[in-house]
Amino acid sequence: MVDGLAPLVLSILLWCFLNYYTTTEFPESSRTVLALTGSISGGILYLSSLVLLPILRRYPAIKRKMIWGGFVTSIAGLVIAAYAKTPWQLVLTQGVLYSTGASVLYWPVLTYMFEWFSERKGFANGVIFSGASIGGAVFPYVIQVLLDKHGRKTALLVMVSVHLICVAPLSFTVLE
Repeated sequence: MVDGLAPLVLSILLWCFLNYYTTTEFPESSRTVLALTGSISGGILYLSSLVLLPILRRYPAIKRKMIWGGFVTSIAGLVIAAYAKTPWQLVLTQGVLYSTGASVLYWPVLTYMFEWFSERKGFANGVIFSGASIGGAVFPYVIQVLLDKHGRKTALLVMVSVHLICVAPLSFTVLE
């Protein structure tokens, strides 16, 4: 459960975009190509743990750098995706770049939870997963409304804003 919640929430959000892309923005494009955005993203988010967690275990001093690198990369992926003109640009930015950054951000943060909360680990898990569950239940509806009323560019830039508001303070918290 711990390893799958954040990737699941991000995958759900990307599937919200698929409906919009296939019906509104790129109706003449191949649905298969557009579906790659969410499929590749989910694959990267889930499978990156196989590479990143052993690296983090061996080199724990790089966690902070990974968090900042993932933060910047995920923001860049969303901003560039907001200005993409073709489905393949979306696959590369929203599918690959964003999810790679999110993975590099997520896994080090998750390891900090186990290090920082040795006594109240259950409480820490509850807070993290409650927040992720609320976000997973609410954010897809917000994104859908934004897509319907304002389009992809605005929806992605709102995601960037939320990312900046919610994740930037976390990134500063892990600085020594």
